[in-house]
Amino acid sequence: VSFILREKIALDILNSLGDLQDTPEYVDVLINVLWIWVNLTKTEGNARVFVKSIGAEILIGRLLEIFRHYSERVDIFKLILVILDNLTVEDTIKHHISSNVQEFKDLMERLPRSCRGELMNHMCGVIWKVAGVHMKSLIPKGGLHYKMVLQEEPPPAPVHEEEEEEDDLDDDDPPEASEDVPPDLDYVSDNELDLQPLHSSKLDRQDLLRLFPEWNGEVAEVEDHAIHIQVKRVEEAPPHHLWRSREKERLHQEDTDTLICQIMMQDLTHILAGTPARLVYDALDPAHRHPHSLHFHSAWESGNLRRVYQVSETEYLFVTWVDVNCDSHTQWYYFGVSNMRKDLTYHFRMINMEKPSSEYNQGMRPLFYSEKNSEEGWHRIGDQVCYYRNQYPRHHSIDDHYYTLSFNLSFPHDHDRCYFAPSYPYTATLLKSHLSGFSGLRDRLRRTVLCSTVGGNLCDLLTVTEWGCSSEELERRKYVVMTSRVHPGESQASWMMKGVMDYLLGDSPEAGVLRSHYIFKLVPMLNMDGVVEGNHRCGLTGVDLNRQWLNPDRQVHPTIYYAKHLLLHIRSNLGKEVALFCDLHGHFRKKNIFMFGCQRSGVDKFKERIFPYLLSQADPNFSFESSSYKIPKSKRSCGREFSL
Repeated sequence: VSFILREKIALDILNSLGDLQDTPEYVDVLINVLWIWVNLTKTEGNARVFVKSIGAEILIGRLLEIFRHYSERVDIFKLILVILDNLTVEDTIKHHISSNVQEFKDLMERLPRSCRGELMNHMCGVIWKVAGVHMKSLIPKGGLHYKMVLQEEPPPAPVHEEEEEEDDLDDDDPPEASEDVPPDLDYVSDNELDLQPLHSSKLDRQDLLRLFPEWNGEVAEVEDHAIHIQVKRVEEAPPHHLWRSREKERLHQEDTDTLICQIMMQDLTHILAGTPARLVYDALDPAHRHPHSLHFHSAWESGNLRRVYQVSETEYLFVTWVDVNCDSHTQWYYFGVSNMRKDLTYHFRMINMEKPSSEYNQGMRPLFYSEKNSEEGWHRIGDQVCYYRNQYPRHHSIDDHYYTLSFNLSFPHDHDRCYFAPSYPYTATLLKSHLSGFSGLRDRLRRTVLCSTVGGNLCDLLTVTEWGCSSEELERRKYVVMTSRVHPGESQASWMMKGVMDYLLGDSPEAGVLRSHYIFKLVPMLNMDGVVEGNHRCGLTGVDLNRQWLNPDRQVHPTIYYAKHLLLHIRSNLGKEVALFCDLHGHFRKKNIFMFGCQRSGVDKFKERIFPYLLSQADPNFSFESSSYKIPKSKRSCGREFSL
């Protein structure tokens, strides 16, 4: 009864509005009427009744009339788009929207530029629904799956009479965490942090021999070993790209607001025209390659490209893999292109990005490598680069959409082989190559194994200090623990760790002083399984390893389990101070080099900020202002909170 009454009132008001006016009182009434229509059309059943009672042609005609008269009123157009979005459940409405979409596009050009992109995006979503469901197949739902075979835990070692049995860890299970939590959510209180208990490690004798060669004499060091890729198809070795040091990258300035509007106008045109998108690459079926299109490649370690569609001779749509055992995390891409022509300008669009914002709109560009210009190394390339919310809904929510990275480029050579990535690739094979270069440094390095990963890869552990000293001198040294690459798509972290390793193992007087005062424990690649599979955030078990520190499982999260117990053993069993625990990451939505530290209280409140401040004074590239010392509740199970 309430719905019928409100519908009648809305219809009566519509009929009594008469000629549109510009007086404030009239506009206020009109906005209220539009809000009533929004509420009346929220559900599919109500929307159908609403259209039936008023009539599709009358309704669309009236909305267009309102939009024409108030074409510069952003608030009115937003309400009209919401109403149209709600009404797309009715086929008669779809027909009238489709026949009038050109007028909507023309009127949109009269809107203020500052908000045109947002409204254009919403309009694309409406037209996508009008055009039908044929575009849903562009982004496949499923990813690859890996089934773990869990082994039974070995029986506990017998406890000698003179030793006490260690208590089990009683950490709570980690809460659900999301990467896209807004920064203003609740933070962990000081009291919650101060109550965190400190536990003893649960390492057996073989673990201690492997993890602490400085206290256990000579131990067998790890040899170079094969890389295991368990899930994705691999047809070739990872590309060998010459590394070339280059100066700080410069931002590429673009008018991204205008670009986004232009590209979304093209999207509207393609949708309305029913432009077919031809599948020219599928990672699961190589038969889709066409002789007259670009050829694509990604079947190597760390490669990531799921599908490519060709819209025109020079326009291509790209879909990246989700992480193994996941239905999300698609931001990493690493693929090759061949069969190109240098006299053409190509338009590439990655259509299933997930981050709601990106540095691509702030001047960053994709990385590019040409085999024929190998001496130039990796460098940024692309024009008309922009990043925007697109019309494709994500599979778990009709209101949540993917994002598009769009850019144009011209290749420097015909029939070259070129590669693209968001950041400088650093594969597990490259890590092994770098580590093999440190062989023979017995006076300062022991290379052992932290553990074996779920996928059967060996996770390296480097112990760096000055060897050959007395036990008393060794006893005086504090520990520094550094880990890296827990998120596979953040290859920046591996390049930072390479710099750490090169510096600490170098011959400079400063490195010698550090080795004589500290024992460094370095874990260069915590998530090797994710790196070799080309994942963005997770390993083979489909979870973010950096959210498992509170209660890691030895079989499901082995690298976190052993890294945590290494730290616990240093602090609790050895009674030694960890002067610094640093986990290296990359960030795709913030500029500069910065630190996320712990939240402390009392006399230690500012202790966390000393090291970042010293860094900012020593290197202008480090931003003390960009650093943060609060821990959102969504990240209570990450490594930096555990380090307290």
